[in-house]
Amino acid sequence: MLNHRQAYKNMAAKNIHNEGIINALIFIFAVIVLVLKTSGVLTVPGIIAGLLAIYFCLTGRYFYAALIGVSTSTGSFIAQYITVYCSGCTLAAAIFGVAGLVSLMLSGTDKPVYSLSVIAVMVIGVMFMINNLPQYHQTPVIAQPVAIERQTTKAENQKIKKPILYITPDCKSCKEVVKQFIAADPKGDNWQPVVIPAILLARGESLLRSDGYKGEVLSAPESPTGFVPLLQIGEKIYRGKEINISKIGKGAGQ
Repeated sequence: MLNHRQAYKNMAAKNIHNEGIINALIFIFAVIVLVLKTSGVLTVPGIIAGLLAIYFCLTGRYFYAALIGVSTSTGSFIAQYITVYCSGCTLAAAIFGVAGLVSLMLSGTDKPVYSLSVIAVMVIGVMFMINNLPQYHQTPVIAQPVAIERQTTKAENQKIKKPILYITPDCKSCKEVVKQFIAADPKGDNWQPVVIPAILLARGESLLRSDGYKGEVLSAPESPTGFVPLLQIGEKIYRGKEINISKIGKGAGQ
């Protein structure tokens, strides 16, 4: 009788071990994507969350892994919706979400409220992701688009001597800043708008033109910090509420 019980325990432990390894591999893949992509503010917290989820998978605590996976995924989608779309972040977040749902299935929790809550959070995250996906069907309206490097160095600053304002069409907080700058200097004599990512250049220029901008429009893969709106003046970086028209000098609007 004891032998049968021991054999059953060994088999159960083996199953947990095998399931945990498979599930942990999904989280490992998500962590690898975060490590390989351009570093951002949420990269390190995402890696830490992934490592914790891997630990819970290997120890058979799948529900905790599910919570981490789904909350990390949804949090990333919401953060991107508020700031700017990032393809690498979206891929990592999607993998976290899949790993979280797999963990939820393996958890076998007898409390459906918990499971439904986790699924509801994931659904919210997916909705934010869908609404934040960039549109790639715009017809380019610039005859000779110009792209600059992702991170601006001193040598590159000499090429673009004006303050650089990084924006994206999908950024809601960019609109007010852009209107303020265009109202003060519609020709862009004292500032340079840069649309990110480069694939949204046509759409970004269209929005700038509709607001009355008459100067040159450039593009870049992303801003130096990965977030928008962002104003770069030489080596100085201004974000969010720090950005205002007074930063670009007295020549604006003249």
